[in-house]
Amino acid sequence: MTKVRSLSYNIDTNIARTEEGYARETHPAWRANARAPEVVEALDAVLVAKRPDVVNIQECRQFETKFGDAVDSLTPLLDQFKLRGYEALVNNYNEAGGDKAFKFITAYDPQKLTLEGSYMRYFTRTPSQPTVRPDTSGMSPEEAKAVADQIKDHNFGSEWERGVQVTKFKHRDEDEPFYSINVHLDLPEQHRLWERLSLHWHPNSTGKRPMTRYRKLHIPSIHTRSLRHCSLNAVRQ
Repeated sequence: MTKVRSLSYNIDTNIARTEEGYARETHPAWRANARAPEVVEALDAVLVAKRPDVVNIQECRQFETKFGDAVDSLTPLLDQFKLRGYEALVNNYNEAGGDKAFKFITAYDPQKLTLEGSYMRYFTRTPSQPTVRPDTSGMSPEEAKAVADQIKDHNFGSEWERGVQVTKFKHRDEDEPFYSINVHLDLPEQHRLWERLSLHWHPNSTGKRPMTRYRKLHIPSIHTRSLRHCSLNAVRQ
């Protein structure tokens, strides 16, 4: 069986804290555009030294702040992938986030891999569809809060739905395809449990299929350190 090299990298493009919040003026070096050269340099060092077959990036953004300046942590990475001969796919975490939504990048080496398809699956009560968000502009505060609570329940505790970008590849030396799963889930406990189960499923971490005994555990009884930015790659069909 051919080994597939994979890389996962969360680049942390924060709006509330660094781009529009308290650190915008006090810590300008934290801002995405200021950090971009170092992020690209770190990524490129791995691309050159290890030449991973698949690279999954989380927390890219491309938007205009409320102050009118442009933030772009996406384009520099796409340019670097192109320079190194990679193809890249980009997907929003969710549709309702608009221009400020986080974006996934899944990049791959076309000399080794053939792209066979890509799609999103959401960690919500409707896995194949983004969360429906009613217009609350004409609602009372109580009604708007009820809608927000319903959305959080639908998303298993998150205000904004999270999901995974699933990409199907075929290696040039293999007959069977494999799936690269780009993951960035949230902090609520259900999300952490799902991540833990996913890691048990990942053959590179345990070599086992999902452990069915975990499915019977009461979720609050699971206490794990949050693995927020895990990326599960080379999961065979």
